[in-house]
Amino acid sequence: MRKIALASAVFLGLLLWFLLFFRPAPLPERQWLEAESEMHKVKRITQHQIEDEARRVGDSLVSVADSLLHARLAALGTDNVAAALKQYPPQQYPEVQAIARKYTATPSRTGQKLSPAAQVKPAGQTEILYTKGIYLNNALCLQCHGVVGPEVSEATLATLQQAYPGFKATGFRTGEAIGSWQIKMARHPILENLSRSSRKSLRPQ
Repeated sequence: MRKIALASAVFLGLLLWFLLFFRPAPLPERQWLEAESEMHKVKRITQHQIEDEARRVGDSLVSVADSLLHARLAALGTDNVAAALKQYPPQQYPEVQAIARKYTATPSRTGQKLSPAAQVKPAGQTEILYTKGIYLNNALCLQCHGVVGPEVSEATLATLQQAYPGFKATGFRTGEAIGSWQIKMARHPILENLSRSSRKSLRPQ
């Protein structure tokens, strides 16, 4: 009887020690799996987010194209129209095409005069259209698009009309609308980019 009582006392003592001092080790693997599972959950992407991302992509492409064009024209200086024409169209620059390929985009420049603020809207079920007005804000552009006589010489006009039969894009003044960017891009890469950004923001630090 005494042995049973002693054994019970020892058992209770061990149990009490276990309850008081034993703490299970954390489960980092389980926590990581839970975080990874949360990271891969499909997040609802709104139309507003899609348009904002398309606007960001379009702005980036236009900014790269315009910056490169103005830098190259400035490097050529004045009275070098033949060399300047070789810098067109800027949407074909390798740096611009790299952005276009990433988002399956087709950039173009047209004579349609639009607002200087970028606009984004659906173009069917699978594409998005980005548009932005082109304004004559660089003095170098007046050499080809300014007023014939004071700014555009007869020789320059003849070179332009030879390169672009029917060329009539002259007579503009600084600050006037001269055309617009029209960029069609696929929705799928935009959605992929948004999903990737959403998962990345949930990744544990």
